[in-house]
Amino acid sequence: MNNITKIVTSILLSLTINFFSFSQDSLKHFDYQSYFMSYDIKKSEIISEGGEVFSGTLSKIWTKKEIGYLSRMICDDCDSVSEGNWVNKFNSSDKSQFTRFSIKEGLPHGQWDFGNYKGEFNYGKQHGEWILNKVETNPLFKNGSYQGEQEDVLEIHEFYNQGVAEGQWYTIKNGVRYNTFNFKEGKLDGEITLNIGLNNCSDKANFKDGLPHGSFIHYFDKKMYDKLMYVKGSYNMGSPNSIWEWSNNKVLVKIEFIDSLGIVRYTDFDRNNTKQIIEYDISGDFTVTQSKWFGDRNIVLSGKNKKYIDFYENGKIKRIWHNGTDEYREGKKDQEFYPNGKIKIEGVLDEYRRQYNINGKLISTSASYKSL
Repeated sequence: MNNITKIVTSILLSLTINFFSFSQDSLKHFDYQSYFMSYDIKKSEIISEGGEVFSGTLSKIWTKKEIGYLSRMICDDCDSVSEGNWVNKFNSSDKSQFTRFSIKEGLPHGQWDFGNYKGEFNYGKQHGEWILNKVETNPLFKNGSYQGEQEDVLEIHEFYNQGVAEGQWYTIKNGVRYNTFNFKEGKLDGEITLNIGLNNCSDKANFKDGLPHGSFIHYFDKKMYDKLMYVKGSYNMGSPNSIWEWSNNKVLVKIEFIDSLGIVRYTDFDRNNTKQIIEYDISGDFTVTQSKWFGDRNIVLSGKNKKYIDFYENGKIKRIWHNGTDEYREGKKDQEFYPNGKIKIEGVLDEYRRQYNINGKLISTSASYKSL
């Protein structure tokens, strides 16, 4: 088994399939779960355009939002501050400190400039385009080899309608547009594209009403692994469905959601150089869970009632057996085979057990059978 195969198969233990892991440093501003940022306001010369010295107790601006939504901007004593535009004349190289803001009726209103994050408020709610500028230091790889670090210049564009994300958000990295998110009324909706990770790992997914819906594919960076490694699948309103595959030039694992048969079929094509199939009965105690839609992701299949099919290295079936409740196993035949394909043992729970020699001749039988 080559190193790449070992790496990929090792993360499939216990049916937990972690199918990509990467640094999200380039997207810290857009956290898929939640977002929190604070800005300290220096006690310096904050004056209005008319020359009035700021006399309020403004000390911090707290912003907290979930995907596509920003809560009202809180401003200490803004209701006692004169309306209009204010400028912070504090001379600092720290561009995270804002330099300009505007107040109306005690609420942030008009243009706000935090130095590296700027846009417009409409009575306390973000509105229109907001742009975040930042420089990050990220690892640099070439042909799978670490070459040191590089500085990436990012320009992140967000669009809001009265505090709710709307339209297409995107990122420009070193002059190249490379990430897009589509929103509708504050929820992800439409195609999402990501180019992220150590080099050029990429995702393409579809969302509807805030949930993954439709096709999904993730490509691992060929420069890192020298192989076409990918994960692809599909969703139905947030739930994995249809067929999922994990590949590194050949398919390693496949999960098939077969509603017509009432099963989910898990096939491991590279289990100790053999193949194994597990068919989960979805009519009973069965769950499919997935931790995240982006970032570290895993699919976990869990069920009490399942059918196993094990194979020899020559591709012939080694055994077929059922595991679960007595009710599930009732009437189902378990079988074990010789490498030549001849039946070795067969049995049905609490009904019979039969054993055969390598030529297929019956050599023993019993009325008692529990398992192979």
